[in-house]
Amino acid sequence: MKKKIIFNPDKIYVPEPIDSVRNGNQEDVTILQDSSIIINGKSIDSIVSTASISGRYEVDEIVDATGMIITPGFIDSHTHLAYCGERSEEFVLRARGAKYIDLLKSGNGILKTVRDTRACSTDQIVSQSARRLLNHIRNGVTTVEVKTGYGLDLKNEEKLLDVMDIMKSHLPVNIVKTLLPLHAMPPGKTKEEYVKESTEVILPELYKRADFVDSFCDEGAFTKEETFNFFKKASELGMALRIHADEIKDVGALELADKFLLKSVDHLLHTSTENMERIKGKDIVATILPGTAFSLGEKYVDSREWINRHIPVAVASDISPLNPVTDIKFHGNLAIRNCSMSPEALLNGLTTIPAHSLGLDGVKGNLNHGADADLLIISAGEMRDMFYDWTNTQVTVIQEGKVLDMKKIMRKSIKP
Repeated sequence: MKKKIIFNPDKIYVPEPIDSVRNGNQEDVTILQDSSIIINGKSIDSIVSTASISGRYEVDEIVDATGMIITPGFIDSHTHLAYCGERSEEFVLRARGAKYIDLLKSGNGILKTVRDTRACSTDQIVSQSARRLLNHIRNGVTTVEVKTGYGLDLKNEEKLLDVMDIMKSHLPVNIVKTLLPLHAMPPGKTKEEYVKESTEVILPELYKRADFVDSFCDEGAFTKEETFNFFKKASELGMALRIHADEIKDVGALELADKFLLKSVDHLLHTSTENMERIKGKDIVATILPGTAFSLGEKYVDSREWINRHIPVAVASDISPLNPVTDIKFHGNLAIRNCSMSPEALLNGLTTIPAHSLGLDGVKGNLNHGADADLLIISAGEMRDMFYDWTNTQVTVIQEGKVLDMKKIMRKSIKP
């Protein structure tokens, strides 16, 4: 295997292990100086003193990181980036006061994207989604969770899983797939009919192709009872669970944490203190999506209310037609500015913590021996600088030991 050294960065930021985070240490990050990283093939070999390198290691490549900082590659654990079309008209309507729930009830919002996505071929969806994903990679994301949910029937939900598989095989990124048929109500069916179809047809047919199952349990979407029945079947099939909760209203979605092992509870814009306390002490990650609050004009989640309860908080983008910003640094900026998050807590929320929620402990989101060599070399003096000056910060991405030539990659088209 080829060895390379990431040589002489100013600082290496090492995130906190998940067990330490769950003990209340999400604010902690270790900063190494006068150190370099040795990569062996696709994995991290070790972090060594830069002064000790001369003549000691035989390597095939030296990557000069002088004047830069290094972090693990970022993990975005909640996206809806596989879709066709756009919703710019809705953007204007919301700017003029239209409410998200009213747009959804009128057949717009998610349902417009469902219509657009159903009308597109697999190739067309890949073409549009890959552009979004490539921008995300360029800005530092090396692992991304992608949900279905814009198909809402067996044929089209399967088509979205096909899209993810094609992107995963052609692009330098790790994709985690989540099956989300309970995202919205498709036209022409009763609620009872569609929940039954999702539970008895879509889920049994497609679960083997997905890593997780999810449900949008909220006002205007699916009830706690409907989600319970869906999750019960998913659990019987051995699937790990995630949930959209409290984006519109607290309808008791987090009560399901008493009945199921939820890996992540996401959105949380309106979660009650009672339901925060409900998941305290459980092995659950709270995933906040500041880009969604930004797009909806909603009050942001106060991350301190969760972190002070020793609940690990991940930050994710929620890329979607509602919130199409594919720069994770922007979402980090929002988390610091509006969610009471320190840069140190944010680094853990983009690495160790989402890795845990996706079942990737020890593999992604850390700099330990044997972990995948997913690294970012960042043109910044301090980690906080990349979120402050997010438009101008340059990022060199290393994916499983390979330094990515993003200009070359972005010029290539994907041909399924």
